[in-house]
Amino acid sequence: MNLEKQILQLAKDGRWYQDIPFVGVQVPMSYPEQKNSQFFGLNKWNNFIEPLLPFKDFGTRRFLEIGCNAGLYLLKAIELGFKTVVGIEADEAFYEQALFTCDYFGLKDVQLLRQVIGETEPNVNANGAEHFSIKETLVTDIVLLANVLYWLTDDASHQLIKDLSYKILYAIVVTVEDATGLSSGSSDFVKKLFSDDWVLVKVCRISEKFDPMPRQQIALLFKSVHLKEFDLHELWKIAANPNKEEPHREQFFRCFTEFVHLVFKDEDPFESDYFRYLIDKGGIGEWKTDNQIKRYVVETAAICKSIRNDGLKEPIQFFGHACNPINGYHRLVILRELGYRKILCQVGVEEIR
Repeated sequence: MNLEKQILQLAKDGRWYQDIPFVGVQVPMSYPEQKNSQFFGLNKWNNFIEPLLPFKDFGTRRFLEIGCNAGLYLLKAIELGFKTVVGIEADEAFYEQALFTCDYFGLKDVQLLRQVIGETEPNVNANGAEHFSIKETLVTDIVLLANVLYWLTDDASHQLIKDLSYKILYAIVVTVEDATGLSSGSSDFVKKLFSDDWVLVKVCRISEKFDPMPRQQIALLFKSVHLKEFDLHELWKIAANPNKEEPHREQFFRCFTEFVHLVFKDEDPFESDYFRYLIDKGGIGEWKTDNQIKRYVVETAAICKSIRNDGLKEPIQFFGHACNPINGYHRLVILRELGYRKILCQVGVEEIR
C-alpha cells in the first residue's frame, strides 16, 4: 500500500487534525486554511509552544505530551533533542496516526501510550484505552497540554493538574481565550485550575490580524510549587555529609555506590560490601532476617536497573535538615552513577517561593 492510501486509511472521519510533514503527500486536513494559519500545526509549535520552553539543555530532559494526537509535537520534541519523549493519547484513531508518524520518521525512542484520563467527551473513542495512572508516571521536566483540557470533564482536569504537580516541574498549556469566564478550557478556567499547585511563569499571545483562520488562542507556562531542580553535586555534598545522628551514612554511601556498580555490570550483588553492610547492621527497616535481607537486595538491584532503563517514578524529597536532609539516598546514588547533573526534588512550598 502506498503512502497516500495509508494516510487516507488512517484518517478519522476522512481527515487528520495535524499536518504531519510526510514527504510528497498532503494529509487531508479539516480546513485547508489551517495549513497557513499561525494558530495550528507547526505554526502553533513555533508561535506558542517552543517560545515557552524554559530551558535549552534538552539532551538531559524528559518531555511528556498528554493528548498527543498524530504526534506532530512529539516529532518536534525529538528534533530539539529531548532525551526522553512520551506521548499519551486516548482516541484510537489518533493513537494509530501517532504510531504511524513515529514509524514513518523512525522515532524508535518515542514511547506512545494509549491511556484515558477520567471521563472524556463522547466523540473521543477511548474504548480499549488503559486508565492513566499518576503512580506509573515518571518524574518529568515538562508536560504539554495543547488544546486538550476541554476534552476532559472539570473533575478529571482538576485531579490531573493536582497529581501532575508532584511529578512534573513545568507545564505548557495551549488553550482559548474566553472573556466570558470559567467555561471549560478557557484561559480563566486554566488559571484557576492551576492556582493551588502551580505558579504562572509566562504567557504567550499573537495577533489574529490577517490570519486566514484566526483563533483566540493563548499559551501559558506554569511551574510546580512542589518540585525544585537541584544540582546533584551540591545535593550530594549535603546528603553525604556524616553527622552524629547518622554515623553510618558515609559507610552507606561508599557501600551502596559499589553495589550500583556491580548491578550495572550484571555481577553478583551478594558479593557486594553493601550486602555485608546490611548483614552486619542487622538489616534495614522491616527487613531483618538473612532471607529478608537477600530479598531486599534482589529488589533493590531491580530498582537500580529500572531507574537506569526508565527513570524515576518518585522524586527525591528534600527536607534540608542536617540530620536528615533528604528521603531518597539510594536514588541519589543511582542517579549520580548514571551521570545525572541535575535532579528534581519534592520540597515544601516555602522552599520554592
